[in-house]
Amino acid sequence: PYGHARFEYLSGLGVAAIILIIGFELAKTSVQKIFSPEEVVFTWLTAGVLVGAMAMKLWLWRFNSHLAKHISSKTLEATATDSRNDILATAAVLVAGLVEHFSGWQIDGFVGLAVALFILWSGVQLAKETISPLLGESASPELRAQIVDYVSSQPKVLGYHDLMVHDYGPGQRFATL
Repeated sequence: PYGHARFEYLSGLGVAAIILIIGFELAKTSVQKIFSPEEVVFTWLTAGVLVGAMAMKLWLWRFNSHLAKHISSKTLEATATDSRNDILATAAVLVAGLVEHFSGWQIDGFVGLAVALFILWSGVQLAKETISPLLGESASPELRAQIVDYVSSQPKVLGYHDLMVHDYGPGQRFATL
């Protein structure tokens, strides 16, 4: 009865795994492009589509970030992170295309590798955030103080010891003492 809410953490971990796979694949193809550069075909229509995609992903990032904070959802937080990474990757493609179009410098592989490293870093951070509650992290000092203050204020309570807070997922915390 208590474990179902932890699915929120598991699905967030799944999104983190997908982000890590995407980062690894992008790094692999970027390194290949560094050693075997190919000409990037750039058109203004492509630039317009990329800007439109970035605008849509910006909206998704803001929406998912706001909703994740509002309902304390690790899955939506992970989805917001994925949208932010998509914005960065798309912006990098646009910048690389513009630089190559106007200067002839083939920087696509280097820009892709930088984006891949950022995506890998964000995937690791997200995985850490979702693994910690699954393994059983301690309650924040603020929550512990709030519980202690409430319990201590009850007239029939003489004392307490061994306060433990169990996190079974968003909205599913139980304390024993």
